[in-house]
Amino acid sequence: AFITGLTGGGFPTTTNSFNPSFGVGAFVAALDATGSHLLYSGILGTDQTSIGYGIAIDSPGSAYVTGTTSVIRVVHAFQPNPGGNGDAFVTKISPSGESLVYSTYLGGDGRDIGAAIAVDSAGDAYVGGSVWAATGADIAPTFPTTSNALSRSFGGEFSDGFITKLDPNGGLLYSTFFGGNGFDGIYGIAVDVHRTVYVA
Repeated sequence: AFITGLTGGGFPTTTNSFNPSFGVGAFVAALDATGSHLLYSGILGTDQTSIGYGIAIDSPGSAYVTGTTSVIRVVHAFQPNPGGNGDAFVTKISPSGESLVYSTYLGGDGRDIGAAIAVDSAGDAYVGGSVWAATGADIAPTFPTTSNALSRSFGGEFSDGFITKLDPNGGLLYSTFFGGNGFDGIYGIAVDVHRTVYVA
């Protein structure tokens, strides 16, 4: 079992993890099949703005995590710096849990939340979430989109969904807004053997 979420401190970590230090924020932990032993456990974030919301596992056992953060550990990041008022993040952890393969911010100048993540047989990660405009703001928030995007423009009243695909090393393959002119967000994502993506 692989778990992510938020800790306010004192969370059980393991010495073999990517970050064995006690801390607060997003955590990632792996339990053995009996649920009685931690295979690894570490803290991704550096404060309580970092929350893990989605986790997926590939066939070799790497964990892929997404959520929201103000400060996250970055490794081989396509976006090494935060974009604004809280960003989504995407992190890939090695099968042993000892190291981060990549870890990146994913966001613009609004409030961005990664809510769900899926991974295909090639190790490409698919992230779904929401982009929020600042309360009372008349200017649409930005988000890192690509030239092959379905939509490169924020279309919502206060929020839009987003879909982003990363390669096995954390490179950006595509990223798009996804929504209408109301409140939109993506909370579930899946990918089939043909790499067709399903969102809800």
